[in-house]
Amino acid sequence: YKSNLALSYSKIGEIHSMLGSFYAARDSYVKYNSLAKQLYENLPQIMLLKHNLVLSYISLGEIYQELGEMEKALVFFEQSNKLAKDIYKDNPQNVSFKKNLAVSYHKLGVIHSSLGNYEKTLIFFKNFNILVKELYEAYPRNVPFKNSLAISYSQLGRFYRDKLNDTEKAKVYFRQCCDIWGELVRDFPPYVKFQSNYNW
Repeated sequence: YKSNLALSYSKIGEIHSMLGSFYAARDSYVKYNSLAKQLYENLPQIMLLKHNLVLSYISLGEIYQELGEMEKALVFFEQSNKLAKDIYKDNPQNVSFKKNLAVSYHKLGVIHSSLGNYEKTLIFFKNFNILVKELYEAYPRNVPFKNSLAISYSQLGRFYRDKLNDTEKAKVYFRQCCDIWGELVRDFPPYVKFQSNYNW
């Protein structure tokens, strides 16, 4: 019952977020996180409950990011990252857990960049790049992994160009992301997002 209730709060939060009702979404995600925490604390040996707790922290981090409360967002993304690292360490072959860890690094990089913590930003963006590269190399036909790798190169390129004024390093990453997006545009011409990324 409690698990289903947690899921329902998660879905309600998603709907509110899609509609732009961010405070209502926050309230739903707080309830989702509270229930996810209770479930995990009662049965810490069940990995899925720990995984769901990670997702609840990510949801809270994202909603506080939308609300412009970056310090609060950072707290929740740090909590999600800590748990995601623990889960991945215990289950290194699980693709979903590895993907969630990559996402948590990405979120932390974005938040630290907005807060002006550029050394930390670079560390997290590079960690994100390493993991999505490993995922893509292990599953070269997985289109989302390939697109995520392109995004990671794009972020590194923009970071070196805009924050560190290092255009030479930026060019290297931009070439890598453009090569990948070019392949995606070629292989999936109807998908508008790949075309817009490539044209960018």
